[in-house]
Amino acid sequence: MKNVINFLANLLPINKKKILFQSGRNKVDCNPYAIYKYIKKNCPNDYKCIWVVEKNTDVSMLCKGDYAFSRTIKGLFHIATSKYLIRSQSIGGILKKRSQQIYIQAWHGAGNFKKCAYDCLPKNQRPKETIEYAREWDFLLSTDKYNDVVMRSATNFNKKSLIIGNADSDTLVNASNEYKNDILKKLDLEHNNKKIIMYAPTFRDDDLEKSEINIPIMKLQKLDNYLILLRVHPLVNEKIKNKKLPKNFKNVGDYPNIQDLFLITDILITDYSSIIFPYMILNRKLILYPYDMDKYIKLRGGFYLDYKTLPGPICKNEDELLNTINNIDDISIKYKDKIKKFNEKYNSLNDGKVSKRIVDELKKGTFDNK
Repeated sequence: MKNVINFLANLLPINKKKILFQSGRNKVDCNPYAIYKYIKKNCPNDYKCIWVVEKNTDVSMLCKGDYAFSRTIKGLFHIATSKYLIRSQSIGGILKKRSQQIYIQAWHGAGNFKKCAYDCLPKNQRPKETIEYAREWDFLLSTDKYNDVVMRSATNFNKKSLIIGNADSDTLVNASNEYKNDILKKLDLEHNNKKIIMYAPTFRDDDLEKSEINIPIMKLQKLDNYLILLRVHPLVNEKIKNKKLPKNFKNVGDYPNIQDLFLITDILITDYSSIIFPYMILNRKLILYPYDMDKYIKLRGGFYLDYKTLPGPICKNEDELLNTINNIDDISIKYKDKIKKFNEKYNSLNDGKVSKRIVDELKKGTFDNK
């Protein structure tokens, strides 16, 4: 059946002005969404934009008629007939990429922090060929030259890339006060008079096997002058949706775009997540909370960055975390220089015009020369 569907798909004409967008994880977000937003605002008549999503995906941020469901005739039609495929994850499916199509991998983060893919393996076990999910990529959009090296190392990707910045960061650079107020309204926080902390930990594989998920920041309920936003991975969030939280906690796991949440966050607490790259554009306070570092390193093989050089204090347990928050204004002064150097190295291209540059390259035909 799969061969028959691919045979029929290859008979369909490709629309040279159609762009297919996909994010995965039942989301409409990340770099593909930033590029989509730019096109819809600035050159809506130049391209036909279509998202292929799962049936339970929130599509409220898309224009009417700009989506189709996966594993449907309509969805397969759009996948088969789009000239450009812009994705933030490698999404498998029935259809193989056609030779006339151009697959632009925009990735789902602003940089690589923890080791991934082939880089998690011992050197003597590394395959020489490109990792399977990257074999269809024609172009890779890289946020900076360091991330480009990492992505090629992790996947053995050997085709073209554009070091062009992180499109998703445009929201952080360009957001107006009105936009920020709208986010607060959506979260019913427009009357909140407390400072906001967001806890956004890295996904841990073994969480999927657990019936009870540990939230290792419960002592923060003592902070009467802070509101704690809890942002965990979508798969983990399903397990804690019905969990009773302290009165100063709020679960924002279902909010579609984490960039919006950065804009209303005063202090970010994370561990090994690449979200530190876009967040630091805002020059705000960061606390690193690697409470299980030894275990995590053993599972993942370590990090691409020297953890001790990161632009924020490191806490190993809840008491340290609580103490750091209570003294954050004095502590954060020590990290101003580290933040500046971090942004110079990893965020120099994130100037609020990344999506424009990508679309300009699209119009110039850069991606057609694969």
